[in-house]
Amino acid sequence: MKLKITILLTLITVVFLNACVANEDETKQKENRINLNSEGEFWTLSGYNLEITEDSLVMGDGELTYLTRDLETDYLSFKLIGIIDNEKVILHEIKIICTTGQNFNTINTGTAKAEIPKNKNNKVITLKDIDELHGLVEWNSADNQRLEDKFVLK
Repeated sequence: MKLKITILLTLITVVFLNACVANEDETKQKENRINLNSEGEFWTLSGYNLEITEDSLVMGDGELTYLTRDLETDYLSFKLIGIIDNEKVILHEIKIICTTGQNFNTINTGTAKAEIPKNKNNKVITLKDIDELHGLVEWNSADNQRLEDKFVLK
């Protein structure tokens, strides 16, 4: 009878410890990944992911959508800018330049993988070290003026 109780208690302990470890892994994964959505005056950004893995910063898979009318332009740029230790750091940047105007109402940001930025103490950052995140979209208007839309993400 004592053997059965000992085995039962051992099984309960193992199950409990496994649940705790799984919960800890899930919490750690949530701390290293965020999904960003925001809206500026002219653009929305939706579904943009930012994740810090063991050895890299993975960003993207979002969608930029122009809010007003059809946009035809020969230049479009998107930057994800992080404020780390009171300094601006460009984390992700895409530029589209073409010889004729193209319709850019919806754009996939693509995915980028980069080295994890370091803080002023020369240690790799965590998401908690990023004080602010901004999206910046720049494009040329029909009369060739450079316009921009900046929005806060975090």
